Formats: sequence, structure tokens, C-alpha cells
Amino acid sequence: LKKFKVSDSFTFTIEDSLEQVCNASEGSGVFLVYAVGDEKELIMVGSTGTVQNNGSLKSLNVFL
Repeated sequence: LKKFKVSDSFTFTIEDSLEQVCNASEGSGVFLVYAVGDEKELIMVGSTGTVQNNGSLKSLNVFL
């Protein structure tokens, strides 16, 4: 994970609207989801977009 550039982050709780707090730009990328309590624990790694056969990235338009 240290090889990836971190562009931004946001905090999300059960009371929040994901649409309002999400600050992700459009395009492809990797996202990390942490559970934060007494300790910060990585619980999910995901991605948006797909790598094409020629190595280029195809972004997905994801709307919340």
C-alpha cells in the first residue's frame, strides 16, 4: 500500500450521508476502509475502474 499516492480521505459514521462526506474525484483508484475504535483496523481494500488488456485504465462512473 505504500506504493500508492494518497489523494485524500474522509471520515464516515453511521449517522453520515456518504453522498455528502465523500470527496473522491471521478476516475480510477484504490480505496481503503478502516474501522476506527480503540485502534485503526484495515477492513477492506477495493478499487474503481478496470485495467484494460493494453494496460490503460478504464474509469467507472460511480454515483452515490
